[in-house]
Amino acid sequence: MRKGPGKEARLCFGAYATMENRNGLCVLFDVKPAVGAPESAVAVEQMIALQNRGFDPQSVGGDKGYHTKEFVAGARELGIVRACCLT
Repeated sequence: MRKGPGKEARLCFGAYATMENRNGLCVLFDVKPAVGAPESAVAVEQMIALQNRGFDPQSVGGDKGYHTKEFVAGARELGIVRACCLT
């Protein structure tokens, strides 16, 4: 969103998608305010939501920004055995 010509853009919302790796299908999509929880915390929330919907994720991956103690601990608490972060 821009307030006027030549002004900087301000991020108001963030879009978060969880993809199924084998076929590339989007299985969960959230739009949340840009200020608040980090992406890795939203990913843990999405893993909980997927389990509540009947999915049984066995592994999860993310980019370098997901290489946090909270993300890996959240995945382990949910019984997800492999949490890999791509560089």
